[in-house]
Amino acid sequence: VYAAVAAAGFTAVETQLKDAHRLKDLLAKHGLRHGGIHLGGPALRDPKPWIDLLKVTGARDVCQSGLMDWHKRTRADYDE
Repeated sequence: VYAAVAAAGFTAVETQLKDAHRLKDLLAKHGLRHGGIHLGGPALRDPKPWIDLLKVTGARDVCQSGLMDWHKRTRADYDE
């Protein structure tokens, strides 16, 4: 997959592969940078593993583009 991404002209990816050192090696092999990770609500309850991953890979962004089903979200979902 990373080879295809690099071949398409991209220079960075966002991913949440949990093995930081493996991810760093894969990206380096294909000349890619780690731009950030996408996490859902439960993963954000314990941020330490993700902060450690970002430190290893050099990424700086944590993205959360949605909470569960777009049409069923409540104020309580956002608060959580």
